[in-house]
Amino acid sequence: RYEVTWAQFDAFCVATGRGLRRRKAVETRAGPLSVGPDHPVMGVSEEEALGYCRWAGGRLPSEEEWEYAARGASGRKFPWPDRAEVAKPANVADESAVRAGARIQGASPLDPTKGYDDGSPGTAPVGSYPDGVSAFGLLDMAGNVSEITGSVYGSGAPVLKGGGWLNSLWGARAAARHGGSGHSGFRLAMDVTADPDDP
Repeated sequence: RYEVTWAQFDAFCVATGRGLRRRKAVETRAGPLSVGPDHPVMGVSEEEALGYCRWAGGRLPSEEEWEYAARGASGRKFPWPDRAEVAKPANVADESAVRAGARIQGASPLDPTKGYDDGSPGTAPVGSYPDGVSAFGLLDMAGNVSEITGSVYGSGAPVLKGGGWLNSLWGARAAARHGGSGHSGFRLAMDVTADPDDP
């Protein structure tokens, strides 16, 4: 339901003998913002994300799987219903981030975040924005950190979905795609096998 947290990633590092990664603070012009164990892991490589998924018995979702999970069967623009009036649906670059010295990435004239304040100048603990829940009950599918998928651009870079705390809300649309890593995290996907006795 959530992005992989620092606590979960730390457990993976200890179990596999990798040693703990230094928890990366969110850097802004106003100074670093600390992140807690319940914040999404950030700045991991595709190899580290794949290693975690293998260790946890899952895999990275493909871009198509990720987008379907975010948009639902009705093809929503954002994980929440398109016409829903929700006060704080996602952790994206907004007034609180700008006050902390962030520069909004991917701003668009169509972006509705002007005047929006989600209350978090950096990453937030996973599940902090329940109004942004998807039709399938998933959280943080828009904002917080961009998520690495198992799909790649032609150049070989992993496709990132969901936008992050530095992206505008427009950049966090379910259909938006980004490349590279930088501030990215990930979530775990698992294959579900059908029970032949279940009609």
